[in-house]
Amino acid sequence: MITILVGMFTTLLCTSFIIILTHRFKHQLSCATAMMVAMGAGMMSSLLWGTIWAVMLGRMLEPTVLGVIVGMVVGYCTGKPIHLMAAVDGCLAGVMGGMMGAMLGVMIIGEVPHRMIAFLTLVLVISMLLIMQIMVQEVQQSVLPRMWKWAFSVSVMILIAVGVWIDEQYLVKPNERTQQQNLNHQHE
Repeated sequence: MITILVGMFTTLLCTSFIIILTHRFKHQLSCATAMMVAMGAGMMSSLLWGTIWAVMLGRMLEPTVLGVIVGMVVGYCTGKPIHLMAAVDGCLAGVMGGMMGAMLGVMIIGEVPHRMIAFLTLVLVISMLLIMQIMVQEVQQSVLPRMWKWAFSVSVMILIAVGVWIDEQYLVKPNERTQQQNLNHQHE
């Protein structure tokens, strides 16, 4: 449950920060950069949300719809300030991410879904850091490098917290499936 909450909070924090940066520096960003930012933000947020909802609900319909909606909204809000082409590109990436997230979530329910959610959270943070780096290279202002340092510090703290939590939850304790397999082998 903690993994799901960390994933949700991290997604909200990272995507909100990217959307705010895009709106703040809309006059300095090119259309190509805006398309990349909108695609990355829409895809990663919908992928993680779709996976989380599929794990929580155990079905595919609602998580697909919700993931696609989140991805389209994030993609549109990220790309629209710069160009309509970037907004459409972000929406389409959000549709793709929402569908893939729901499929992934349903497929991993029988295994260890929290590990996948933790991994996707890590991928989201790394992706958002790379997107911010693209924006830093395009916008040559003194404000953005300070924001970059703050975002990097918060991201590193999140990564460390997720890593420590995964270590405590999964790597120290044996997997239930492994225990069951060991019991089955002993009875044979």
